[in-house]
Amino acid sequence: MKAPSSWHDDAQGRDAGHDDMQLHILGTIGAIVPTVTHKGRIYTFVGAYAEVPCVSAGSIIAFTDVMARYAVDEPNPQGPPKSVRTLTHQIHVEIKPNIYSAGACIRQAYALEYAIKKAWSGDFTRSDEVRIAVWGDDHKRQVLLGLSPFPLILLKRPAAGEAA
Repeated sequence: MKAPSSWHDDAQGRDAGHDDMQLHILGTIGAIVPTVTHKGRIYTFVGAYAEVPCVSAGSIIAFTDVMARYAVDEPNPQGPPKSVRTLTHQIHVEIKPNIYSAGACIRQAYALEYAIKKAWSGDFTRSDEVRIAVWGDDHKRQVLLGLSPFPLILLKRPAAGEAA
């Protein structure tokens, strides 16, 4: 198991553009993706959360940069008449302020997808997906678009001096 401080130490020397992009997505994901359709159900945006841990067997195995939660109520087939259950769908956003390697982005998204499945495998009221967020003007976005099985969120880069 990793020491809690190692999660911070692992980020040392990385581009702070990640934090700015994360804050931008956290505040705008509900407008960018207001609803999600999954298995014939339309889920509406509930909220967004940063650095959500994926826990398996009592240990943190990964973190989601941003998790957007969507929900829909439906009749509960196992409950009393007229009872409802809430189903949730989560979009886990892997943030890439710079695409150094399209393949590396895809591998990281697969690793996150695996961690999510391990962490929430027994919860049948939820569904999850991974998306990759990049700046729309990144010079390698077309390569990532062509290779990635994961949906991309293309963001407009803020002007110089403008907050992300």
